[in-house]
Amino acid sequence: MKSTARLTRLFRGRAFKVMLWFTLVVAAAFSIMDYQRDWRVWLVEILRNLAMAGSIGALCFVALGLAFPGFRIPLKPKPMLAVLAILIAGGAAGGMLGWLINRTLFGFQVSLSVPGFMTSMAALTALLGVAPIVIINLFAHLKNTMLRLNEQELIAQRNLQLKTKAELEALRAKVNPHFLFNTLNSIASLIPTDPVNAENMVQKLANLFRYTLNASNRDFVSMEEELALIRAYLDIEKVRLGDKLSFTLDLDPALAGTVVPSMLLQPLVENSVIHGIGRSPRSAGVLSLTAAARDGRRRITLEDSGGGFDKKSLIKGFGLTAVSERLELAYGDDCQLTISTDGPTTLVLDLPMETKSVAEKGRTEPQVRRP
Repeated sequence: MKSTARLTRLFRGRAFKVMLWFTLVVAAAFSIMDYQRDWRVWLVEILRNLAMAGSIGALCFVALGLAFPGFRIPLKPKPMLAVLAILIAGGAAGGMLGWLINRTLFGFQVSLSVPGFMTSMAALTALLGVAPIVIINLFAHLKNTMLRLNEQELIAQRNLQLKTKAELEALRAKVNPHFLFNTLNSIASLIPTDPVNAENMVQKLANLFRYTLNASNRDFVSMEEELALIRAYLDIEKVRLGDKLSFTLDLDPALAGTVVPSMLLQPLVENSVIHGIGRSPRSAGVLSLTAAARDGRRRITLEDSGGGFDKKSLIKGFGLTAVSERLELAYGDDCQLTISTDGPTTLVLDLPMETKSVAEKGRTEPQVRRP
């Protein structure tokens, strides 16, 4: 039963195909050498060669398959000696079987003596039979190498994704306390002069954190959710700054469902409010944020009428640093952040339509052009 099952697997495997092709190639080679102008005579020669090559190939193939389970023959001295012995015996036996078939069907005769004929078939089989063994081993080695390389690549991609996720979570862990710290400072500044608005601001802050609790635990949120967070934040700052702050948020409906890293834009808006409008001597400051589709990409423009970023905040500011690092992790080099302080401070963020993984895009520093 085991031998039967082994033979069944053998005839379903790649080794059988190699043996079949090898038999056909050998038969074709000898048929070309035995070419006859009369096609009927040549056809008989072709059939004789097929019977001979098929008999030798089948006997050697079955013997090798039984001797080496799965036809896995290591290219080492002892196994190869066993292979040569099987090929010599199979060549002699197969040659005699082929001779008997040809003699029965075609009246085939050989000029050599029986021992000489068997010796010739054995030598020829040993010489040519090693080739398919080497081919099968090379295919198996190549397949195993490719599998190992693919496995290593998958492991490397998985490790990179885990590292990226950890870095994103670490950055978000910095952004959330930073935002809370600044908001609590704003509340503290209101308590001595306007306790009613300070209480109102605390309530809005509680509502904001309740709203963002789920979103902040995700790596990415929709543009609609991100702008809802920004609106809630600006409502809180509006309580502190009063008429000194007015804002507009404009989101292209086509972009509402596209995703961005959570709390990506909030640090930029916060910097505009604190370093721009909050420090401006003007009695009324305007902040506008627009997200629109442009040439198959997303263009997010943030503009404020305050003093904007100074050189220190451009280089060392936490908001810009956090945003740059998160852009690098999420988009690689497929993004661009442009900052202009000529006139109203303007930040333009150019992003692809959908978020692409770091494993696909690589980790290249995003392009940040400074004035």
